[in-house]
Amino acid sequence: MKNDAMPEGSGSGGAAAAATRKGQSTPEEDSPDERIAELRRRYLEGSYKIEAAEVSAKIVDKHLER
Repeated sequence: MKNDAMPEGSGSGGAAAAATRKGQSTPEEDSPDERIAELRRRYLEGSYKIEAAEVSAKIVDKHLER
């Protein structure tokens, strides 16, 4: 899979937008675009860590719902 990360200065405003609203809203209040920008910023700076067991449990739970 190709890494489609946008170079810095591409005008996406991800890090800048996230920095200006830091502490102002919760993830539940964020729009999908804001959430994506925040996750992208954290991924690029290396602070985005996930637990594989949590992700796999959510996938299994979702597929077992009837």
